[in-house]
Amino acid sequence: MTLSQKTKRILLISIPAALVAAVIVLGVLLWQPWAPSRDRQKIDQLSTYEGLLDSPITEITLYSPASHPYYRVTFSDEDLLQTWTAYLGGLEVQAEKSYSAADQEQILGTPEPSATITTETGKYTLYFCLGEHYIDRSNGEETLEYREWEDGNYRLQYDGWYYSLSAPRDLPLEETYRLAAQRYGEIGPG
Repeated sequence: MTLSQKTKRILLISIPAALVAAVIVLGVLLWQPWAPSRDRQKIDQLSTYEGLLDSPITEITLYSPASHPYYRVTFSDEDLLQTWTAYLGGLEVQAEKSYSAADQEQILGTPEPSATITTETGKYTLYFCLGEHYIDRSNGEETLEYREWEDGNYRLQYDGWYYSLSAPRDLPLEETYRLAAQRYGEIGPG
């Protein structure tokens, strides 16, 4: 069985083209310039948090990690600030999982525990989560769903990625929120 001249030409063009396409796709998958480093890095190596550790913390506002997510506390107590300073000074994060920007646009407004840290040089807001909100489209409709992380640890939510924390159990979010609420009370929505 001999191949026709037309078939030979098609094969001579399509096989190299397919190989080139496969190499390009593989290269794109392996080299993701939009993806953050998968190595552990200090919190202030993330662009939004550059400078976070350069000067003392002067005030912190925490949004509730508890059942009232729109409540907050603000404090400048030296003991509570020192707890956060020590934690952030040793904190390393690692990119773990990306989330859909399209879903995130629809989810905006869903409260997450957060810490707005004021230093002498700026304000930095860190968003923490114990799970992920996502849009479920499996039944043909869009439904907002929530799934907790299996390990029960907080993650940092930043720039389209969930970051694992180097010492998640030591995150002082809940402890300092509780102490500040006892000292000053909570500020409700509004």
